[in-house]
Amino acid sequence: MALFLIALFLALGIFAGKYIEGTFFRKPMVEFKSEKGLQYLEYETPVFQDKSYKSSIVGTISPREVDVLETYKGWRMVESEHGVYWIPPTGIVYNFGSAVMLDVPARNQFPELKNGCEAVAAQMMLEKYGITLDKLEFAGEIPKDDTQMQKAGEDITVWGDPEKGFVGDITGQSYGYSIYPKPLSKFLRNYVENPVDLTGVEPQTLEKYIRGGNPVVAWVTVNFKDRDSNEIWMTPSGKMVKGSFNTHAMTMVGFDENHYYFNDPYTGAKNYKVTKQRFYEVWSAMGKKAISIE
Repeated sequence: MALFLIALFLALGIFAGKYIEGTFFRKPMVEFKSEKGLQYLEYETPVFQDKSYKSSIVGTISPREVDVLETYKGWRMVESEHGVYWIPPTGIVYNFGSAVMLDVPARNQFPELKNGCEAVAAQMMLEKYGITLDKLEFAGEIPKDDTQMQKAGEDITVWGDPEKGFVGDITGQSYGYSIYPKPLSKFLRNYVENPVDLTGVEPQTLEKYIRGGNPVVAWVTVNFKDRDSNEIWMTPSGKMVKGSFNTHAMTMVGFDENHYYFNDPYTGAKNYKVTKQRFYEVWSAMGKKAISIE
């Protein structure tokens, strides 16, 4: 009986609890059809317990005709004799064992956007979905808090709130700081239906999004160096902000057993590698900030 059940699972292309070792995703899935009914999946894809990358991955489904019972923001619900599963709206470039890598266009924030890493990292994430953006126009649309910096000697006393918009000058002609996930993810609704603020999650959740074909923008530091300063200022409303001038955002595009891979807008590098341990140290020190797209 046990051998029969294993054979049945493999025949269906689903191996509960993990990917089948050696599965290789060469291309994203075909363009999503929003209607219900019979559809054909051309490529193997992960399936989830619910219509969210935060839910559990229950296995993979092989190329086949599926009967779509329900749709939700690009997710498709299909049913087999083993239960109901959700297919995500995007595919994966490849998955081999524990390694996943997405093919995401690399972009450089320089020379025009010295302080524009968040904008360019978000641009790369959106361009994964075929959205064409002009770097300067997109950065110009990013929400901003135009509060002027006030100083007492060398200390910043009053400045803007990164929870409202980009603080300072995004071009770098004068001081600039950052924009945080909440206002940036809200802004991205102008381009996609379901951006998500992942601040505070653990790295395993970021990996689920990557497995589902979705890049992640993560707030770290330039070259993953230690946080170099602890600037503290007040907003005009009396809110305290603690910042660091080596705050940096990168686009996470993949991972393997020991590393994460990023497109780095600071250098224009594609698939820049950092150990998982170092990423977690720096990302945690910067507040575990991240965004992606459901």
